[in-house]
Amino acid sequence: MEFLKKHDFSSCISQSSKLICLEKQFSSNALRSFLKSYTGKNYERLFNFIASNSNAGEVVGYFKCSYNKSLNLDGFKYTRLIPNINIASHNNIYPVKLDYFSDGLDDERIVALFPETFMGNKAKDEDPVFYFIDRFVNRHLTITRKVINYFGLQDFFSELYLEGELDPYFVNWVLLHESSHRKGVMPIPQYLYEKSSPIGAAIEELRADLETMLTCLRNIHTPEYRKTFLLVLAERMLVYPLVREMNSFDALSSIILFSKVYRNLNYADLIQNIKELITEIEAIERSAIKVSSRVERKSYTDSAFNKLYLKYSSSYNDFKLMKETLES
Repeated sequence: MEFLKKHDFSSCISQSSKLICLEKQFSSNALRSFLKSYTGKNYERLFNFIASNSNAGEVVGYFKCSYNKSLNLDGFKYTRLIPNINIASHNNIYPVKLDYFSDGLDDERIVALFPETFMGNKAKDEDPVFYFIDRFVNRHLTITRKVINYFGLQDFFSELYLEGELDPYFVNWVLLHESSHRKGVMPIPQYLYEKSSPIGAAIEELRADLETMLTCLRNIHTPEYRKTFLLVLAERMLVYPLVREMNSFDALSSIILFSKVYRNLNYADLIQNIKELITEIEAIERSAIKVSSRVERKSYTDSAFNKLYLKYSSSYNDFKLMKETLES
């Protein structure tokens, strides 16, 4: 408790007992970088600390999570993982294996932490993004494969069942996914406000994975790219209506993708259908950026994205039945 004895943070942090527990597991540098950032309402010190210990580090933060109110003042230790394809990725994207985590992070639904998850932080392009790869893998083995089997798609996704670790392919996914967010007509985080509604987030997550899959399809004869494509397609198209609420942004993205591509799961049709969806999204975004006001731009994208969802919402009942069957 030596560090906490020297600093009085009671005026701004009410959970001093939790801090004492965290002090037993985390270094004084990790605690200091968090507390200085949080009390100063500037996360630069914390994020600089993370960047200086990027390959095997620790993070203490005050977080907010819409689907888990227990996540607040928490911390974790990690080992950074690497891809098995050549990706020009951003240094602030952290695909990691969790080595230790505090109670608030003891929830398999929490597979990532984003800049906006840090309480009071205004997200910037260089802020850290964490993906908990071991949880993605566990979800795939325990849930995604059940959905693959439910829809009778074992043959199409057969490469995902081959022996060998899945970790590198999930690393490939999240790095390509984050790179895709930062490209395009309305990239993130520049247009995060315009895409902050459930339907806006759904389309943006879908767009990022459509671009990711298209990158993999261009290199489909390379085994690592082909397996990464199959993984992204399975996760984005199948799993979210089961692990999230049906009206959540991730589930909405699954419904759109499933409705568009499920009936024609062959590589030629997949390329065409993915390109068509990208074109439809980009057409909406090109019209949106002509609107000068951010508020009006958000209103325009919400309306147009909702129409796009309605166009591709035919699989809603398929997923509803699947959810009821697998959860019964």
